[in-house]
Amino acid sequence: MQRNTIGIGRVIQVLKGAAAGQGALVVVGSHVPVTSAQLAELLDHSELRPAALELDVPALLEGHADTAALPRRIEAMLTEDRTVVLHTTRELQRATGDDETLAMGRRIMRALTDTV
Repeated sequence: MQRNTIGIGRVIQVLKGAAAGQGALVVVGSHVPVTSAQLAELLDHSELRPAALELDVPALLEGHADTAALPRRIEAMLTEDRTVVLHTTRELQRATGDDETLAMGRRIMRALTDTV
């Protein structure tokens, strides 16, 4: 099976080529080691003026994550010509079964998509 993916190098290249005066938003929901390494590499590019915002997944799953302010924070950073990187916590959250795993994934995805 062939995958259609864009490596972090290409993402960084695109972000560097973006028009001045415009911010960019990158959303990272995966928690796997490769994605975590790519996230770290992206955040190391100071010329992109990265601003990391973390979605606290354990707090979200426990029902006490404060996500209401995230869209306003993102918008403010974008108007400052920042590369906003919204990402989930890096630790894997375990569920007890397939149904719970799917429900957890849906909840995380909904929080990310509602934010952007």
